[in-house]
Amino acid sequence: MRKATVSALSLTLSFLLLACGGRVASSPTSTISVSCSLPVITWTKNGGTAASQSGFISMPTGAFAPDPAGAYGPTYDWANRRWLPVPAPQVLPDGSMYAYEVELQDRPGYQLHAVWVENGADKMIYDMPYDKAYSIVAMKPEGIYLVPIFHRSGEPGGLWLLSSTRATLTAVPGAGDTSWRVVEGGAAWGGPVGGDSLDRLDLTTGEVTTWFRHAIAPELGIGASNGPRVMGFDLSGHPLVEFVPEGASASEVWLVSSPTEATRLTGLPLPSVLQPGVTDKHGTWFVGADGFYLYTDGAFHRAAPMPPGPVGDFAVAGGCA
Repeated sequence: MRKATVSALSLTLSFLLLACGGRVASSPTSTISVSCSLPVITWTKNGGTAASQSGFISMPTGAFAPDPAGAYGPTYDWANRRWLPVPAPQVLPDGSMYAYEVELQDRPGYQLHAVWVENGADKMIYDMPYDKAYSIVAMKPEGIYLVPIFHRSGEPGGLWLLSSTRATLTAVPGAGDTSWRVVEGGAAWGGPVGGDSLDRLDLTTGEVTTWFRHAIAPELGIGASNGPRVMGFDLSGHPLVEFVPEGASASEVWLVSSPTEATRLTGLPLPSVLQPGVTDKHGTWFVGADGFYLYTDGAFHRAAPMPPGPVGDFAVAGGCA
């Protein structure tokens, strides 16, 4: 893999990095041999309707096998061998419990529930008024991290922790008004709404550090910011970031190794919408435009092609085992 080191002073606005600059990693598409089953969800659109299905991609052939039980969910829990109805961040790291929120039908308001996966026990753990509502960012052993639903709570940003031992909600020190989107590795990741930076909040010290800054494209009319988005983490816990640079019509993927080191990654043919990756012992799994890719050892490697015949869109639902 060839890498070119460049100074931030020589970058144009469309490639504005942090003061210490960044690297562009240029690597051809490569392959890797891994033998395992990758949980995925797939969906196809037929007019105004969409059909969804859960199953497994066989590595390295790319063959798709639907779940024989017909179960469906965005996350596969290998520990209990079942599909869960919530995204992976809402599941405890050991897979034993997940959290979800529900809007009440009998009165204005919302509730947070916790579900024990092994026996299906469902417990309401927090009641929220309609005008003080929060959504789940992540479920961790210390509790559930929440962000305000702006049009309900009036809060522009910030981060709160619902204690796992007491039904108390406390503001996370240092969170301010930033929009926090990911909690992983003892830190929260986010940035100003519509902004051009990726910030890291240390959950122990409350210190906020800007890890990545780049001039971004204006809104593309899809109702979402094109600012840096954390799409996953490598085996060292460094974020893999996607964004649309200023003056471009397609997104880029960068590995951000520190507040002063960022590497643009190539070798992953991007689909129309890049779905979040999932990290396991092999590396980080992504769905590319022409197959399933593993990010490891500083590069993307194609581990399997797309299944033969007409296929829909895919998203990774768990680690490969």
